[in-house]
Amino acid sequence: MNLLEDMIPEEVTGANGSPKRKGLRLWRAEVLNWGTLGENVVHAADLRGDWLCITGRNGTGKSTLADAIITAFPPARMRIHYNAAGGAKNKKERTTLTYLRGYYGHEQDQTGRAKPSALRNQAGTLTAILLQFHEESTARWVTLLVLGTFSASEDEQWLYGII
Repeated sequence: MNLLEDMIPEEVTGANGSPKRKGLRLWRAEVLNWGTLGENVVHAADLRGDWLCITGRNGTGKSTLADAIITAFPPARMRIHYNAAGGAKNKKERTTLTYLRGYYGHEQDQTGRAKPSALRNQAGTLTAILLQFHEESTARWVTLLVLGTFSASEDEQWLYGII
Protein backbone atom coordinates (compact mmCIF):
# COMPACT_ATOMS: atom_id res chain seq x y z
CA MET A 1 0.00 0.00 0.00
CA ASN A 2 1.33 3.49 -0.76
CA LEU A 3 1.17 6.57 1.45
CA LEU A 4 -1.67 8.23 -0.44
CA GLU A 5 -3.90 5.18 -0.16
CA ASP A 6 -3.36 5.19 3.61
CA MET A 7 -4.98 8.64 3.75
CA ILE A 8 -8.26 7.41 2.24
CA PRO A 9 -10.76 5.58 4.48
CA GLU A 10 -11.07 1.87 3.69
CA GLU A 11 -14.83 1.62 3.31
CA VAL A 12 -16.66 4.60 1.92
CA THR A 13 -20.19 4.02 0.70
CA GLY A 14 -22.72 6.18 -1.04
CA ALA A 15 -26.32 6.87 -0.05
CA ASN A 16 -27.49 3.68 -1.76
CA GLY A 17 -24.86 1.57 0.03
CA SER A 18 -22.69 1.04 -3.03
CA PRO A 19 -18.95 1.67 -2.61
CA LYS A 20 -17.58 5.01 -3.78
CA ARG A 21 -14.48 4.85 -5.92
CA LYS A 22 -11.19 6.11 -4.50
CA GLY A 23 -8.84 8.38 -6.38
CA LEU A 24 -9.27 11.37 -8.66
CA ARG A 25 -11.01 10.47 -11.90
CA LEU A 26 -11.41 12.57 -15.01
CA TRP A 27 -14.97 13.84 -14.94
CA ARG A 28 -15.11 16.37 -17.78
CA ALA A 29 -12.80 17.64 -20.50
CA GLU A 30 -13.29 20.91 -22.38
CA VAL A 31 -11.22 22.46 -25.17
CA LEU A 32 -11.38 25.84 -26.88
CA ASN A 33 -9.47 26.51 -30.12
CA TRP A 34 -7.55 23.23 -29.89
CA GLY A 35 -6.46 21.69 -33.16
CA THR A 36 -9.20 21.39 -35.73
CA LEU A 37 -12.01 21.16 -33.17
CA GLY A 38 -13.46 24.43 -34.40
CA GLU A 39 -12.79 28.06 -33.77
CA ASN A 40 -14.14 29.93 -30.76
CA VAL A 41 -16.33 26.96 -29.86
CA VAL A 42 -16.01 24.98 -26.64
CA HIS A 43 -15.99 21.24 -27.24
CA ALA A 44 -16.72 19.12 -24.16
CA ALA A 45 -16.73 15.46 -23.22
CA ASP A 46 -18.50 14.26 -20.07
CA LEU A 47 -16.55 11.26 -18.84
CA ARG A 48 -18.08 10.99 -15.34
CA GLY A 49 -14.97 9.19 -14.09
CA ASP A 50 -15.78 6.05 -16.04
CA TRP A 51 -14.04 4.15 -18.78
CA LEU A 52 -14.60 5.66 -22.14
CA CYS A 53 -14.30 4.36 -25.65
CA ILE A 54 -14.09 7.10 -28.26
CA THR A 55 -15.09 5.93 -31.71
CA GLY A 56 -15.58 7.71 -34.98
CA ARG A 57 -14.40 8.10 -38.54
CA ASN A 58 -10.93 9.28 -39.47
CA GLY A 59 -10.47 12.98 -38.82
CA THR A 60 -13.29 13.41 -36.31
CA GLY A 61 -11.04 14.44 -33.40
CA LYS A 62 -10.48 11.27 -31.37
CA SER A 63 -6.70 11.64 -31.17
CA THR A 64 -7.03 15.41 -30.93
CA LEU A 65 -9.05 15.08 -27.72
CA ALA A 66 -6.57 12.54 -26.32
CA ASP A 67 -3.69 14.88 -27.20
CA ALA A 68 -5.40 17.78 -25.37
CA ILE A 69 -5.53 15.66 -22.22
CA ILE A 70 -1.86 14.67 -22.65
CA THR A 71 -0.89 18.34 -23.07
CA ALA A 72 -2.21 19.09 -19.58
CA PHE A 73 0.48 16.79 -18.14
CA PRO A 74 3.72 17.77 -19.89
CA PRO A 75 6.78 15.61 -19.25
CA ALA A 76 9.64 17.36 -17.46
CA ARG A 77 12.43 16.59 -19.92
CA MET A 78 11.06 15.19 -23.10
CA ARG A 79 8.80 16.14 -25.95
CA ILE A 80 5.20 14.96 -26.08
CA HIS A 81 4.63 12.39 -28.83
CA TYR A 82 1.31 13.57 -30.27
CA ASN A 83 -1.14 11.45 -32.25
CA ALA A 84 0.25 8.28 -30.69
CA ALA A 85 -3.35 7.07 -30.37
CA GLY A 86 -3.69 7.47 -34.14
CA GLY A 87 -0.49 5.55 -34.81
CA ALA A 88 1.50 8.51 -36.15
CA LYS A 89 4.76 7.43 -37.75
CA ASN A 90 6.16 10.98 -38.02
CA LYS A 91 6.82 12.37 -34.53
CA LYS A 92 6.78 15.92 -35.92
CA GLU A 93 3.40 15.52 -37.60
CA ARG A 94 1.64 17.22 -34.69
CA THR A 95 3.15 19.65 -32.19
CA THR A 96 1.78 22.07 -29.65
CA LEU A 97 2.10 24.81 -32.30
CA THR A 98 0.10 22.83 -34.89
CA TYR A 99 -2.65 22.40 -32.29
CA LEU A 100 -2.56 26.09 -31.28
CA ARG A 101 -2.76 27.18 -34.92
CA GLY A 102 -5.27 24.49 -35.95
CA TYR A 103 -3.26 23.11 -38.89
CA TYR A 104 -5.37 20.96 -41.17
CA GLY A 105 -3.47 20.52 -44.42
CA HIS A 106 -1.33 22.39 -46.92
CA GLU A 107 -1.86 25.02 -49.60
CA GLN A 108 0.50 26.55 -52.14
CA ASP A 109 1.96 30.00 -51.60
CA GLN A 110 2.78 32.45 -54.42
CA THR A 111 6.07 30.68 -55.14
CA GLY A 112 4.36 27.30 -55.49
CA ARG A 113 5.73 25.89 -52.25
CA ALA A 114 3.45 24.10 -49.84
CA LYS A 115 2.65 25.88 -46.59
CA PRO A 116 0.39 24.68 -43.78
CA SER A 117 -3.25 25.72 -43.78
CA ALA A 118 -4.38 26.94 -40.37
CA LEU A 119 -7.71 27.75 -38.77
CA ARG A 120 -6.05 30.33 -36.53
CA ASN A 121 -3.66 32.87 -38.05
CA GLN A 122 -4.16 35.72 -35.58
CA ALA A 123 -1.26 35.89 -33.12
CA GLY A 124 -2.52 35.94 -29.53
CA THR A 125 -5.48 33.65 -30.20
CA LEU A 126 -6.23 31.87 -26.93
CA THR A 127 -6.39 28.10 -26.64
CA ALA A 128 -7.81 26.55 -23.46
CA ILE A 129 -7.87 23.03 -22.09
CA LEU A 130 -9.92 22.42 -18.94
CA LEU A 131 -9.91 19.06 -17.16
CA GLN A 132 -12.18 18.49 -14.19
CA PHE A 133 -11.42 15.64 -11.80
CA HIS A 134 -13.61 14.23 -9.02
CA GLU A 135 -12.99 11.84 -6.15
CA GLU A 136 -16.22 10.20 -5.04
CA SER A 137 -14.93 8.92 -1.70
CA THR A 138 -14.06 12.42 -0.42
CA ALA A 139 -16.34 14.51 -2.71
CA ARG A 140 -13.23 16.48 -3.72
CA TRP A 141 -13.07 18.35 -7.05
CA VAL A 142 -9.88 19.47 -8.78
CA THR A 143 -9.77 21.47 -12.01
CA LEU A 144 -6.71 21.76 -14.21
CA LEU A 145 -6.66 24.70 -16.62
CA VAL A 146 -4.12 25.08 -19.42
CA LEU A 147 -3.97 28.26 -21.51
CA GLY A 148 -1.83 28.59 -24.61
CA THR A 149 -1.21 31.12 -27.33
CA PHE A 150 1.34 31.94 -30.05
CA SER A 151 3.08 35.09 -31.23
CA ALA A 152 3.57 36.40 -34.77
CA SER A 153 6.97 34.68 -34.77
CA GLU A 154 5.23 31.44 -33.68
CA ASP A 155 6.72 31.46 -30.18
CA GLU A 156 4.42 29.64 -27.79
CA GLN A 157 3.34 30.79 -24.35
CA TRP A 158 1.71 28.40 -21.86
CA LEU A 159 0.11 28.90 -18.46
CA TYR A 160 -0.90 26.00 -16.20
CA GLY A 161 -3.20 26.35 -13.22
CA ILE A 162 -4.89 24.13 -10.65
CA ILE A 163 -8.19 25.19 -9.11
